Amino acid sequence: DALGIVTARAGVNVSGGQLLVGSGVTIGNAGVATFSGTADVHLHDDVQLKIGDSSDLNVYHTGGNNYISGTPNLYVQSNSAVALRTVGQENMVVATPNGSVSLYHDNSKKFETVSTGCSVYGNLATNGDFTITGDSTNSIQLRVVPDEKNLVAIANAAVELYYNNSKKFETTNDGTVTTGIS
Repeated sequence: DALGIVTARAGVNVSGGQLLVGSGVTIGNAGVATFSGTADVHLHDDVQLKIGDSSDLNVYHTGGNNYISGTPNLYVQSNSAVALRTVGQENMVVATPNGSVSLYHDNSKKFETVSTGCSVYGNLATNGDFTITGDSTNSIQLRVVPDEKNLVAIANAAVELYYNNSKKFETTNDGTVTTGIS
């Protein structure tokens, strides 16, 4: 029990009350620290904020990188969109509650999951085999612009090739049909 200024050699034990440090930090008798006011909490480089009984979630900064690491799993939950953005607010990844996930390049959407599969905006490049699969009731159409066909593959039926939106080659049950010079 001390009133006024205390000088301690081996630490200070506060029991039965709370410890108030300045006007912004309160440590209650249950060990809960409350930070209020306008002061920030600063951790120097390579000092980790460890969370959990086994210190299994870590947040820290090295000289050039920021890290959030933990085991076993890391979940980010929100009732609205979750986004990874640059400091300049450019989208990189946006996941929305309705199930869509969008990937961006230089703040321009390039890939999006939709209820029927996915949409690709721009060119699609591959350095290996490229396979398109579907069920037996669908067809596949490749278009240069929205109204110009290049290739149509109809499930359990024909494959058609087009030049300038005009059909030039088609497979049939009996063979092939070519329109024009062959």
